[in-house]
Amino acid sequence: MGLGLGIVLTLPAIFIAILSGGAGHGNYYAAAFVLPWSVLFLGRGDLTIVLGLVQLPVLGFLVGTTLCKDWRLTLAVAIIHAVAICVALIRVSH
Repeated sequence: MGLGLGIVLTLPAIFIAILSGGAGHGNYYAAAFVLPWSVLFLGRGDLTIVLGLVQLPVLGFLVGTTLCKDWRLTLAVAIIHAVAICVALIRVSH
């Protein structure tokens, strides 16, 4: 279930990230929230694109899997993702 939700959310997230970037004339704040791992690796070519395509399905899979097993694992995934968002926001603000 989590993987499917992640797949469904990927296209809207990419659309938001593209709009946020404004074809190079905007900022990447919205992208940092919806696709933080891609923002962390901006400028790395194909890696940025691959991360943009897989990060939400992977996150959905991890949350879906850990939620059924142990809430602490889910919390750990959420904390790691939140830290990635914070670091991505710092990266785009400079």
